[in-house]
Amino acid sequence: MGHDLHTKYKKRYTILDSMTVYNVGVDAGLIVISDLDWFKKKKGYKLDKDVSSIHNIEPGKYHIDWSIEETWNGPVSGDGILEVTSGKVVVSDPCYLISNDDHKDWMNILEETEYFQKPPEGMIVLDKMGGDGCYNVDIKFKKLRIKLHV
Repeated sequence: MGHDLHTKYKKRYTILDSMTVYNVGVDAGLIVISDLDWFKKKKGYKLDKDVSSIHNIEPGKYHIDWSIEETWNGPVSGDGILEVTSGKVVVSDPCYLISNDDHKDWMNILEETEYFQKPPEGMIVLDKMGGDGCYNVDIKFKKLRIKLHV
């Protein structure tokens, strides 16, 4: 995916922030890096602060490079485009962002995203870990000043 990003967008960005998010709990086999508002607008939204992490960031589009050194599959990494409109980014297993009180709310999210195989544009899904657990996620945020090639 990384090479496709550079053919679609000019490489004009500023490295804005770099962080490690420690002990991201995984129970549904994946982690999302997303604008918090996407989940807040969903029926059943409920943040589990013990296993989810929220970070303030300037609204805009970002090229994200992420990596996790220790997983069931060994070191894994990837990249993608994150769109932030609310100024808040959440790093979490999405199952910790929707209440378990009504299983239907979680099923609606899974169906809408085709089990996160087709996430909404601007959300990044990390699903290479090979299993559940707690992971330390290294993330680099590079703010894009997007100009499409014509």
